[in-house]
This record gives sequence, structure tokens and C-alpha cells, in this order.
Amino acid sequence: MTSHQRADASFDQIITRIPPESKATFTEDQLDALKLAFRQVNWKSNHLLDIRLSIPFLSVVSMLSF
Repeated sequence: MTSHQRADASFDQIITRIPPESKATFTEDQLDALKLAFRQVNWKSNHLLDIRLSIPFLSVVSMLSF
């Protein structure tokens, strides 16, 4: 799967979660601009090692990323 295909799949997943009455207000130009923006996002981590932990702290869950 290419990066464009991954971005398009992510875009499709998010756009389907928008309520139909809101989604109907987008023009084709707006949808195309959003899809282009998704393609330009770097979805890969720039770190050699990506470790993520969640630790409960005072009844609030905190996210640590190294």
C-alpha cells in the first residue's frame, strides 16, 4: 500500500464519521483540499524507537511518548 493509499484510507475513515447533514455541506473542492492535506501529512514516526506507555496518575490517564 502506498502512502497515498494509506492517506486516502485514513481520509475515508474520518469522512465517514462526519454526520451526513454536515458532510453534505462540503463542496467537491473542499473535499479534494482535505484529501490533499491528508496526503501531505507525514504518518510515519521520525524516531528509531517508538515506545508509548499509558500510566494512571491521580485518576487521570497520562500518555508518555519516548
